[in-house]
Amino acid sequence: MLEQYGDVLNPRDVAKILGVGKNRVYEMMQNGIIKAIRLGNIWRIPKTYMIEYLSTCGYTQSTPMNDSINNS
Repeated sequence: MLEQYGDVLNPRDVAKILGVGKNRVYEMMQNGIIKAIRLGNIWRIPKTYMIEYLSTCGYTQSTPMNDSINNS
């Protein structure tokens, strides 16, 4: 899962993974929907946090990512 990404994601990566805009990702991080780390003005999302979020949406490795996210 997410093998093509490094251990730490940026908001642009998360937006691409979820199929949403970057502003939506920032809202989700600020509201605690997606756990993230803020270093000054820079946001980073450890891949483990992203996997945790996806699992709460019903995503499993056998489920196509777009199907599980769109159904939540």
